[in-house]
Amino acid sequence: MPPLTEVLAMPRGRFGRTWVPNLNLEGKTVIVTGANTGLRLECVNHLARSNASRIILACRKTTCEKRTNIERVRTNLERLDAFIANAGVEVQEFQFVEGLELQLTVNVVSCFLSAISVLLKLRQTAEAYNIDTTLAFCGSMYHFMGPDAELDIPEGAETFDTLSDPKRTDIVWQYALSKLMVHHCYHKLATSLRNSLKQDSSRCETELSRAKPHPFIERVSFAVMGWRSER
Repeated sequence: MPPLTEVLAMPRGRFGRTWVPNLNLEGKTVIVTGANTGLRLECVNHLARSNASRIILACRKTTCEKRTNIERVRTNLERLDAFIANAGVEVQEFQFVEGLELQLTVNVVSCFLSAISVLLKLRQTAEAYNIDTTLAFCGSMYHFMGPDAELDIPEGAETFDTLSDPKRTDIVWQYALSKLMVHHCYHKLATSLRNSLKQDSSRCETELSRAKPHPFIERVSFAVMGWRSER
């Protein structure tokens, strides 16, 4: 559960505004994953307002298409200044993609595989232009709700296969668990990288949860404490 200080801060945030850096991204190339809706789309709008020369919207693809696109990043792009790994999905019924539960595939596995795949291009750009490049992940305070006991995987079992077992996993909390895993993976990756960026999307109302029902109390909660993605 989130600490009381975080809960009390939510209503204040509802009536404030986020801090948005004033940047000139002329000449920069940025990739944003899941960029067709929600926070990701607003991120693209902000990058455009900041004069980014090339913004690539990377939306959900099949495995073959994803591999092809990563290869194009490596070979066809002259430079890559930032990769914003922000694709995500929330559902409340079991769906399987590429052999794993949907939220694990999209929110965790694909997120970090795609990010790791572009590390070399980010490093090459940094060295060629003598600049800092950026690899960004979008976290969520909702990770506090993740049932971390489910990460106690039996010895010898595969983590993702175990967490994709409908008989063992509570799908209602799977999204929160996936965001908890993102935090764990982020910190693990950050130990091997010198520069990293973490952002908390908190209680932001987007189309992320469009595939699940929203009880009355949740709609009231968002009305009081939530943000719109454009803010």
